[in-house]
Amino acid sequence: MTEITWQELKDMKACIGAMHKFREIFGKKASIKDVVKELKTRRHFLYRAWEAWLLAQNLVLTEAMIENGANVGVADNYALYTAAIYNRPEVVELLIKNGADIQDAISFWARSYKNVRGAVRVLEQYLYSEVVEPRCIVF
Repeated sequence: MTEITWQELKDMKACIGAMHKFREIFGKKASIKDVVKELKTRRHFLYRAWEAWLLAQNLVLTEAMIENGANVGVADNYALYTAAIYNRPEVVELLIKNGADIQDAISFWARSYKNVRGAVRVLEQYLYSEVVEPRCIVF
């Protein structure tokens, strides 16, 4: 995957604000490289959350974004949390293999929200799997 279109964002059910901003900045399509570059230049939290959301959508997009320099740990490892919540284990595994901090994700999201127990359980499995070395969970 080398580019993403406005229609693909719509099909992935991107929020209206992100779709509007995408069209404003890029038009109807953009290269993954340009999207990652643009997201890195923006300081506002919403752009970091958008980068994380894109990283969590599907394996092909996640791989393309990582290849183009996306930050897998952006927004307190929100991509890891999102991929777990939507039961995308292949994306969770890829994010972990590329440096997403599972311990940080569990600690932050468990403290921040009461409704994330399902995601925390999914992420905890990876703590004790062959994907990463076992670690203690510190809350």
